[in-house]
Amino acid sequence: MSGENRDSRKLADAFGFVDDKYLDLVESEQRSKRPIWFYGGIAAAFLICMLTVFSVGVIAADWFGLRSLLLPQNTQEPGQENDESSSDDDWQGRTDSDEQTGSGQATGSSHTYDEISLSGYWESPETQALYEWENFVRSYDPDGQIVMENDKNPIGFEDRYLAYTVYTQEMADKLEEIAQKYGLKLHTEMNIVWGEEFAYRLGGKFWLDGNKAYSAYIYEDGSFGCDGDYVGLNEAGTDIGYQLRRAVKGTLDAVTLNVNHIEDYEEWQYQTAGGERVMLALGPYKGLIYGDFDSCFITVNVLEGTKTVCNCRELEQIADSFDFKVLNHVQTPDMRGDCVPGREWLGEDSETTVPSLRDKYYETLFNLRYLQRWPDGSDCGFEGGGSSMADNTFAILDVDGDGAEELVIKYFTSAMAWKCAKVYGFDESTGDFYEELWEFPFDITFYDNGIVTAGLSHNHGPVCDSLWPYTVWQYNEAFDSYELVCTVYGFDQKLAEELGIDTYPKEVDTDNYGTVYYIMQEGIQDQAINREDYQKWYQETIGKAGKIEVPYQKMTDENIEAVKNK
Repeated sequence: MSGENRDSRKLADAFGFVDDKYLDLVESEQRSKRPIWFYGGIAAAFLICMLTVFSVGVIAADWFGLRSLLLPQNTQEPGQENDESSSDDDWQGRTDSDEQTGSGQATGSSHTYDEISLSGYWESPETQALYEWENFVRSYDPDGQIVMENDKNPIGFEDRYLAYTVYTQEMADKLEEIAQKYGLKLHTEMNIVWGEEFAYRLGGKFWLDGNKAYSAYIYEDGSFGCDGDYVGLNEAGTDIGYQLRRAVKGTLDAVTLNVNHIEDYEEWQYQTAGGERVMLALGPYKGLIYGDFDSCFITVNVLEGTKTVCNCRELEQIADSFDFKVLNHVQTPDMRGDCVPGREWLGEDSETTVPSLRDKYYETLFNLRYLQRWPDGSDCGFEGGGSSMADNTFAILDVDGDGAEELVIKYFTSAMAWKCAKVYGFDESTGDFYEELWEFPFDITFYDNGIVTAGLSHNHGPVCDSLWPYTVWQYNEAFDSYELVCTVYGFDQKLAEELGIDTYPKEVDTDNYGTVYYIMQEGIQDQAINREDYQKWYQETIGKAGKIEVPYQKMTDENIEAVKNK
């Protein structure tokens, strides 16, 4: 559909929201004999009436589109790419100019990304409260020191504030204050549901022909989120994934979505095959289907766009595969616990069923994927929004060389302070997993001599563009865990001079390379070394070891299910 035709269609649709009395007024006045200036006055009055009507009724009917969902100044910078490759010598990485400010506005970069509410339009109390909470969270613990100190979690926080990543009393108090300010409730309970049980909780199936909905998490008020696929979109039989979110009005729902750049989207109103009006928006890499209904706000994040495999007609086809009459009819769900077919023993003690090691791997991954819980029961800090738990990765292999398999998890879908890579060993005597390593997940590399290197989340050391700081760990077989060896920083002479820093140790840089290095170890005074000495240390510590190719796979339903069958 051309842009001109679509604009005409938008205008035609808009008249459906104008009271008939205004249209009758214009028609009757056109039939009477009046001077030409009179018709201009009537037209002006009509436009004013239209704007008045639009300001109330058409907002509720999604006329204003994505910009009415935009969270002001709440743009964010994309995270570092998950790139497993790294140089054997120097590490290239981000600089402090790539950091975010407390308000979420990226600095030092011309690229910012628009973030929208999944709770409703900007005027709604749900989105106002969401915006206030998001701003508080962004500025509360920017360097992650509070959460890293930890063990400050009061008893019961993980259950009471499961949906909000609360880990201090101050955060809990602020959340309660914002909810009260806007007259909203907080989520109190969540269940994992599947298939027919999912339909029972909702009061019917919303997924129609070609639509496959997978397991969902549903809250006590009927808000829920789930993943799914639209199957066989075109002649090539393409499957397109989607993420569906229903936010029931009257509850603070802390979920947002990164949509890249709003101006890149084509938007139009669409009446589905079921007769419900929704808004559609199609960008280069994703599509959106959303609607503001009396009891809830519904968003479908379609994971393809014009630069991949989805066009406007196909987005409409996907919209037709949802029964919005079921989705927008909110009933209080029967919160009778998690319901996953064939998983009766999951997370429960059983005298008759003894899970195998593969079952335990499955249980751990399932609980992380759907309950957002680490093996010790702690909250993983999932942020939601445009991310999915399926975007995280895992692998099962003997990564430390002790002859037994470990579970390696790379977790990205959270605030910076919660992102991590973890290595879990399994204690057969207790039947529990234990943590061998916790590190930042970007640029983490395992070597066959038990060494692990990992890039830091921030560069708080000397100014350097040529090397991103990283840690070095060594596997200790006696304790079956990794021990920190050192942290490595670089210091660039040219960058220091540009910034007016006069502490560059020229006397150390005897080979005039322009960069010196610090191999920082606990209890040992930091001393700069030149390029030659750094390369010698690197070769002795890391250079002769072989990299372990870790077969990471995404944390999808299929990949987790396959763990049990290996």
